[in-house]
Amino acid sequence: MPNIKASIIDLRKTQKRSAYNRNIRSQVRTATKKLRLLLEDKKNISPATLPELTTHLKSLYKIVDKSVQKGVLKKNTGIRKKSTFAKKISQIQLQLQAHKNTSPKETPPASAKQ
Repeated sequence: MPNIKASIIDLRKTQKRSAYNRNIRSQVRTATKKLRLLLEDKKNISPATLPELTTHLKSLYKIVDKSVQKGVLKKNTGIRKKSTFAKKISQIQLQLQAHKNTSPKETPPASAKQ
């Protein structure tokens, strides 16, 4: 415990800042875990789940941008986190689109000979 009054005040400030930073880092980790769990569950990924993935990605963007702005995360760390998840989701979108395009087409009914 510091003896000088200014040191005591600095200690209090440091404790407040570290608690704030810990809270924001926890929010970032929680958002990344949620998105990672959705992406790892590849069996349930379908065109119906794409809106859910994009909403989670948008919330991750918001939290990461806020943490970078407040100085909790470094700029390149935030950019890296956002780009990795965006890349994974875009790959899933391409796979779903390719799967949609390669689905068997309906054959027209055979016309009767006259």
